[in-house]
Amino acid sequence: MFQNLDEIQVKINVIDVDDNAPKFAQSNNVSTTLGVKVNAPIYTEVTKLEAVDVDADALPVNYHIEKIVYQRPRTGLREIVDNNVFIIDQLTGVMQTNTTYGRYADGYFEVTVKASNAPQMKDTIKVQIFVLQDTELLRFVFNRDPTTVQKKLPEFTRDLEGAFAQPLRFNIYDTEFYSKVDGSLDFGRTSSCFQVMSDDQVVDLKTSENIFAESQSDLEDLYQQYDIVRVEVCSINVADIPSPLKWIFLFQRCAEIFVTDKIDWIEISLLVIGALIGTLALIAACVLCCLYNR
Repeated sequence: MFQNLDEIQVKINVIDVDDNAPKFAQSNNVSTTLGVKVNAPIYTEVTKLEAVDVDADALPVNYHIEKIVYQRPRTGLREIVDNNVFIIDQLTGVMQTNTTYGRYADGYFEVTVKASNAPQMKDTIKVQIFVLQDTELLRFVFNRDPTTVQKKLPEFTRDLEGAFAQPLRFNIYDTEFYSKVDGSLDFGRTSSCFQVMSDDQVVDLKTSENIFAESQSDLEDLYQQYDIVRVEVCSINVADIPSPLKWIFLFQRCAEIFVTDKIDWIEISLLVIGALIGTLALIAACVLCCLYNR
């Protein structure tokens, strides 16, 4: 006896229920620390936040600033400020400056950002953004143009952080033409001010200088690879220097501009001789004027 067995193929689609909320890389409400220069241009990028929803059929994640609190520890000030002090792209998570920060110097912002793709599906993160003076930062001086440096900046930052034994993080803020002490621009060089972070805490200027001084020999290959001429203070307030020392300081700063691996001390000596000749010429002119008046 034969049985007539029929077969049919059934296709079953397993639908993934969107039951997971977007998640930032950091845990919920854990702060990440950044900085912004007090004179940063409007629409300067501060950071890019990213939250991920692991559900396959999840809707796109949107980003919103929920609250911004400003604090100045020195005076005990704490106030809620307008949410438009910073702006964030709802789709990309890129946060940018949206004002000038002169009145916020010596303090920091705590920005609460929400990532969501449904009414109850959300995650938040708190971002601490310190308002920094140039005098509180160091800067790299590259012997390259800003466009070239900007392209290599992510790779350079990664290599720089890997060059130190201790876990340091570097916030590099800008790539602009190198400004000399006399205010003129060197269009063949780029300066990038930066902040040193350790365990999400800001490292002060003096400690940062010591870190680089102690690691000078270990960083030589990195400097050569990225054509870095020197590391120096981002900006020095000449007004804070005692009057008798100002001219010495200015001369040293002018000399530093020319001290590179491509220019030797013979050329520096020629510059000094030229300065002396100019000074002597000025003295001679004064003497001639006095004699003429007699």
